Amino acid sequence: MSAPGVSVESSLSSFRDGGYNITSTVDFDGTEYEFARLSGTSMSGPAVAGVVALMLEANPELTPADIRSILESTAREDEDTGTLPASGDHVWGHGKVNAAQAVIAALTWDSNMGATELAINRVTLFPNPVRNQLWFSELPSGKLAWHIFDLHGQLCQSGQALELSTIDVSELQPGLYIIHLQSAQTSRGFKFLKHP
Repeated sequence: MSAPGVSVESSLSSFRDGGYNITSTVDFDGTEYEFARLSGTSMSGPAVAGVVALMLEANPELTPADIRSILESTAREDEDTGTLPASGDHVWGHGKVNAAQAVIAALTWDSNMGATELAINRVTLFPNPVRNQLWFSELPSGKLAWHIFDLHGQLCQSGQALELSTIDVSELQPGLYIIHLQSAQTSRGFKFLKHP
């Protein structure tokens, strides 16, 4: 499992040893508190702990094994992680922690079955904003057509796929776009921001 942990601004302990590049200070009640940007598991661990706290608030009956299973099964892959093996890998684990999907799964988790009682089938696209590859999760299987429009309604890209998981948007100019996905059963639209 991976989580945000690079160059995260955090308070510093007044009992620390070693040098830090202080980014800001705050005076409170006569004491000056220092902050610095730090990287590593000390920064990403609290983000995952916060997700676990939300999961337990949604479902206090979850066991440690349930929590691990939910985090692994709801983690997302994207253009940075690429496709990960079922066992995970040493860099990304099972993917990037997905707080929203983990909490939804926690609400419907059945510890006896080791799976959610209700399928999570909310179509999402990520990353958003995007630079190169726009990824999708929970798309229905089968033939799917897609069209990308700019804010003036001009068609910028389109295509079809039997099993759509990603679209290369690297050639689009920076700006806001709308993508329309259409299958025989459903039609969905999403906004996304293209970074330079």
